[in-house]
Amino acid sequence: DYVFLHENQDLYRLLFNRSSSWQTFLLYGEYGSGKTHLAHLWKEVKNAQFINIDGFVLDVLNKANAFVIEDVHLIKNEKKLLHCFNYIKEQGKFLLMTSGVSPNSLNFDLNDLRSRIMASMSGKMAPPSEELLRIVLIQYFSRNQISVELKVVNYILNNVERSFSEIKKIVKMIDEESMAQSSSITIPFVRSLINGMHN
Repeated sequence: DYVFLHENQDLYRLLFNRSSSWQTFLLYGEYGSGKTHLAHLWKEVKNAQFINIDGFVLDVLNKANAFVIEDVHLIKNEKKLLHCFNYIKEQGKFLLMTSGVSPNSLNFDLNDLRSRIMASMSGKMAPPSEELLRIVLIQYFSRNQISVELKVVNYILNNVERSFSEIKKIVKMIDEESMAQSSSITIPFVRSLINGMHN
């Protein structure tokens, strides 16, 4: 179900190619670029486990050989993150991190943490193109068995934030509200929902 963006092909190969030599990887990009979606895909391929640093205990790291830590740029407990990072490295396991900013922009106070992440392999997610978002939007509607005209799809793309998360949110809202109101999905109907989101 994942639609691969041409601009990200090299990044995909780095993440999923068995011959890639990385052990720790920082996947960064703007909000809504698809980092979480890709991290979940990597989780399935690698049978990885997501780690919540706030609730992290060492035993968790014995339950898998690959791990994902999301939004490292928002993590406040740097000591726990560093401890987790070091243990994974020492045990020869794999760590995929996501971030909303580049490695150079991570403002960690701990020099050891900063240097370890800077030494990790990293890659930037290209933002989704309009055509890719159109494909994903149509997929979401199809998956929810919602019939929508192309002009409505184009209206949505021109009036919401262009990100995968926003596209998914608007489809869920359209699905729920169209059923609740027994309404056909027209541009005026969608416009009212979008206006309601912004108010």
